[in-house]
Amino acid sequence: MDMAKRGGIMVCSSYLGNENLPVAEVKRICWLEIKGKCKTIVLSPRTMYEVTIVVKMSSQNRGWEIPVNLSLERLDGNRQVRMERLDILEKETWKHISIGKFETTPKTIGEISFSLTQTDGHWKSGLRVKGVVFTPRAEDEQPK
Repeated sequence: MDMAKRGGIMVCSSYLGNENLPVAEVKRICWLEIKGKCKTIVLSPRTMYEVTIVVKMSSQNRGWEIPVNLSLERLDGNRQVRMERLDILEKETWKHISIGKFETTPKTIGEISFSLTQTDGHWKSGLRVKGVVFTPRAEDEQPK
């Protein structure tokens, strides 16, 4: 596992789902942007997916009183945007936070984008990020 420190965040090169592996950890930052993309061709066709980011707040976290912005941009250009307060999460427990939902169809082959941002300029620390998960969901099932 390769680890590197970039802009106050510890970054790991891979995530295999094992909780014992090192994960990204916010040490001390005032600007956070986590962005990613996924090619829908690697997903099951005709399936509703929920995109979640797996995070843990340390008991020593600071500066998360302002909500983070979560965004999922679908292939049709529509964007799902929501806000989430991280300061109220149970401490030292991994949580799946919903970024959004989308459906794979023959017309939606391409790349979707997702993000978690918090750019208010206040110093923050104590957030751990394990990864982003794409979970198949029933169409009538509500996001977590």
